[in-house]
Amino acid sequence: MKRDIRLIALDLDGTLLTDNKTVTEHTKQTLYKAMEQGVIVMPATGRGIEAIPEEVKAIKGMPYALTVNGAAVMEFDTRKVLYSDYLDCETTLLALDYGFSWDALPDVYVGGKAYSERSRFENIEHYVSGILQKEMMIKSRTPVDDLRQFVKEHPDQIEKVNVIFYDMDERKRAYEYWEKDERLMTTCSMDNNIELNSKTATKGRALIAFAKTLGIHPEQIMVCGDSNNDLEMIRMAGLGVAMGNAIEEVKKEADFITKTNEEDGVAYAIEQFVLAKN
Repeated sequence: MKRDIRLIALDLDGTLLTDNKTVTEHTKQTLYKAMEQGVIVMPATGRGIEAIPEEVKAIKGMPYALTVNGAAVMEFDTRKVLYSDYLDCETTLLALDYGFSWDALPDVYVGGKAYSERSRFENIEHYVSGILQKEMMIKSRTPVDDLRQFVKEHPDQIEKVNVIFYDMDERKRAYEYWEKDERLMTTCSMDNNIELNSKTATKGRALIAFAKTLGIHPEQIMVCGDSNNDLEMIRMAGLGVAMGNAIEEVKKEADFITKTNEEDGVAYAIEQFVLAKN
């Protein structure tokens, strides 16, 4: 089943990472084997680059990272932005106002970092119950006194608005509201969040546009994902791989369904399509 793959884009949570937010040794070695063959391997995540786990950053040989759902593609080492598709200031402020109207924790991403309003961030236990998610949030968020003012001070650098909800009925209603907004791309990567990007910012569009600058065609791209925010790149890549734990919509769009993130599903897919002998 070997294919002519020159670029592998990997979602992180629920895909490359296990449920404990680690990368298994077998998966690491499989990535190294692919890179030894000249294949470019890059994370493709909803996270900002500063929130990518150190264990992923420690994998040598990955030159690029597609971050914040396609709002920015960056050089890993230098943090140089190679591609961007940001939110405008007005749209961001309107999204924040609506987010703050709910029992929710909104934040914004600038320069690969997430910023939250201090008054709500100090009550993070109310919005986040899982220990791992709470630890990740505390490590990756910087509290500010006035989030709207912070946005006004960085009007041309807003990558994404993320909103974490306490009540799932409220989340459903907010999702339906934002999904109708023609200025926003509405996705999610967790059960309790909503992610808002520029209407044209998706992992898929960023991946294809950036790959073109490297002389790589869509049919030479393999992607692995599990969630709603992976759909676009699953559809657009030459080989879209859904994790065994992926949501049904992703599985329906995929060309191949691999094993779960707890079963080295990324490694299994690479072994089938990149490392397999002809």
